[in-house]
Amino acid sequence: EHDWKGALTYRRHRSLRSSLVECAWSAIQKDPVMSQRYNELKQRLTGKRAIIVIARKLISRIYAVLKNQTPYQLGYA
Repeated sequence: EHDWKGALTYRRHRSLRSSLVECAWSAIQKDPVMSQRYNELKQRLTGKRAIIVIARKLISRIYAVLKNQTPYQLGYA
């Protein structure tokens, strides 16, 4: 399967981007699904590029939590 999503851009809030990347580093330590995805990506990408993909995935999860008004679930694919 391929996940064709755009990159995390440099436009707009730099502090928000850096905060999302920091949250992504924490997410791969706490969430087993995110950690597994990071390890899969790291085999073909560098660690920094892989964490950007994880940050992008985290954005979509945050959006789903806010939209559906449900709590964040660890280990949910």
